[in-house]
Amino acid sequence: EGVVVSGGEPTMHPGLPSLLGRIRGFGYATAIHTNGSNPAMLLHLLKRGLIDYIAMDIKAPPAVYDRVTRIENTCIEVSRSISLILNSKVEHEFRTTWHPSVLSESELLDTVRTVSRIGVKRYYLQRFQPQGVDDPELSGSETGHSFPLSVVNEARRLFPVFEVR
Repeated sequence: EGVVVSGGEPTMHPGLPSLLGRIRGFGYATAIHTNGSNPAMLLHLLKRGLIDYIAMDIKAPPAVYDRVTRIENTCIEVSRSISLILNSKVEHEFRTTWHPSVLSESELLDTVRTVSRIGVKRYYLQRFQPQGVDDPELSGSETGHSFPLSVVNEARRLFPVFEVR
C-alpha cells in the first residue's frame, strides 16, 4: 500500500524528491520519518505533494535540545519543521523516543507538555531500541525500561491520540 522512507535522516538526501516521485508513480502512498532538521526539504516535499504521512521525532524540550542532539541551534530548524507539518494538510504524528540516560524523567515530562502546547493531536512515546547504535554508552542498553507513570498519565490527559510503543 505504501512505502516509508526513514533514517538515518531522509531529508538530508537531495535525491529524496525524485525517489518519492518514483514511488508515487508506481501507485504507492509515501511516508517519511524525520527528525525535523531540514525544513527546507520538508517544505519542498510538501509543496510538490510528495508525501502522504509524516512522522516526526521530537527529541527533548527546547532547553536541552542541543545537548541531546549534540548539534547547536537544532531547535530552530525543528521548530520550523513542526510548524510546516502542523500547517499542512498531510496526516502526521509526533513522537519522542526515550532513554533515561539521555533525557531525565522531568525533561521527558517537559517534552510532553511542550509538545501539547504547540497543538499536536497525535503523540507517541517510544522505547529506545539499541540496534545499530554507534554510541557505546547506549548500544548495549536495556530496552525494557518503563515510562514513568506520571509522564504517561499526563500524556493521556493532554493528547487526543496517545500511545506508548
